[in-house]
Amino acid sequence: MDLIKFIIEEEVSKLISEAAHKKQKFKKINKRKSDIPDEIHKPDKEHHYSEEDHYRYRKILKKIKEDPENKGKSETELKRMAIKLFKKEKYDKRQERTRKKVGGGTESYDLKDYQRLNGKISDSDAEQIRSRIDQNATDIAYVARKVFPHHTDEGAQSQLRKILNGERPMTKRVYNKLSSMIDSGEIAVKTE
Repeated sequence: MDLIKFIIEEEVSKLISEAAHKKQKFKKINKRKSDIPDEIHKPDKEHHYSEEDHYRYRKILKKIKEDPENKGKSETELKRMAIKLFKKEKYDKRQERTRKKVGGGTESYDLKDYQRLNGKISDSDAEQIRSRIDQNATDIAYVARKVFPHHTDEGAQSQLRKILNGERPMTKRVYNKLSSMIDSGEIAVKTE
């Protein structure tokens, strides 16, 4: 009898926890993000507005309010016009892309920023660093875990070997990481 009671309590607690999880998940989805980046909404990670964005928005709003064509329009209408101009200025320069996140969901990023940080380096720079590394004396698995911390151990090692053998292009991030590891002595260097 105790076993049956235990199983029923366990199943009920599972159902309750699943329901709470779904409720929390949908609460996140339905969370309303404000479009107005004014003094009410302080800049934070959720809204992606910096102090500079707030300043620009207030400047645009002030310019719209001073425009004689906009006399007689309501405050909300002026704010909407300011938001439209603010977004046009802020996001027209960006090339917005979306990628899947590890835990599920998606994340948007600016393609130009991503390419600036993770762009390919020249073949001569890549070859220079490849020729300096002594692959036989270096623990490639250790280096791969440092260079690609979010990969599996085997995946990171495979990725690094392909880069070091020239089968894949080397990115700026990998180049910077390898050169700093060479400078700190974590990677063995060929002696000529």
